[in-house]
Amino acid sequence: MEHNPEEIWASVRQAILELLAATGTSPGQIQAVGITNQRETTLLWERKDGRPVANAIVWQCRATASA
Repeated sequence: MEHNPEEIWASVRQAILELLAATGTSPGQIQAVGITNQRETTLLWERKDGRPVANAIVWQCRATASA
């Protein structure tokens, strides 16, 4: 089971835009963004440009489980 990290980031960006519009907050007032999910999920990011290397691997993934 995997998640597309670009979709996760797009949903976070949309939530931020909605927050800014609803509250009149300016982007400069945002000091941090926290992203949480259900249980453990892992994602590898490219150090040079911050882009995800692959999809996020969700805790429910059974790809390496013995048959």
